[in-house]
Amino acid sequence: MDNGTLGHCGFNCEKCMVNKITDCKNLSIKFDKISCQDNGILEQELNQATCKIHNELKNELMDKKWIIDLVAHDMKNTVGNIASLIDFIPTEDIPQTSLKNLTLIKSLSQRAMKLIRNVLEANKYYTNQIYSGKSLCNIKQMLKITEDVIRFEAEKKNVKTIFNYCSEDLYLEIHEDVFNQIFENILLNSLKFTPENGFIEVNLQNDTESIIFQIKDSGIGIPQDTLTHIFSKQSSNYRKGLKGEASTGLGLFIVEKLVKTHNGTINIESKENYGTQIMLKFPLTAC
Repeated sequence: MDNGTLGHCGFNCEKCMVNKITDCKNLSIKFDKISCQDNGILEQELNQATCKIHNELKNELMDKKWIIDLVAHDMKNTVGNIASLIDFIPTEDIPQTSLKNLTLIKSLSQRAMKLIRNVLEANKYYTNQIYSGKSLCNIKQMLKITEDVIRFEAEKKNVKTIFNYCSEDLYLEIHEDVFNQIFENILLNSLKFTPENGFIEVNLQNDTESIIFQIKDSGIGIPQDTLTHIFSKQSSNYRKGLKGEASTGLGLFIVEKLVKTHNGTINIESKENYGTQIMLKFPLTAC
């Protein structure tokens, strides 16, 4: 049978084609009528369903946050107690092997404490928790406390630390504990990758609108492929320090988030074997 003799059951039949076109038009008209009549109802139902799902996800997220906070805080207290108790153990008559094990236990406890702090800070960020307790702080005074901590750690590695402060007092509206963590993370990270007889230099400056922190080191630098996603959670950020110090890889990822909670910016320039320079800028608060 050729195309001219398909009959009423074939697509080339003129009558069938007309009927199908008519059916399609009628269906379209009917659908349009239904859409116009029910559009408001459908939109309302969709909005209600979306709102319900959003609230359920939000509640699940807050439940998970509560559990993580609870467990992490309990772990922090327990691990902190272990680290503190080690300092009370007399070491005069302890065999060298046992003394080495105690040192290792303390080191692992301190590492666990840092990891727990990172988990708590990341948990705050992902649930958009606003940091409370901000107050006007003298940045020079605050940074000098961090300086004492870094100098102590740097002396163990025979790394020179240089802190240069501008002459006037500078103030920022900050959450002091969070701000301290920003600089502690950055400086300890620099120390981790700076060899013996190297240096870490911190310069505190200001212009008419900002407080500027410049941190330079003579470390081994950052590979270019790592530098491109230095603030992400990429696995290639998990580099061991020069003395085998472990890393969670979350340090700079969290630092960037904490800087942003203070309306600041952070920029890193680095070249392998030529050290690293980090610039942080925060809007200046009038005293």
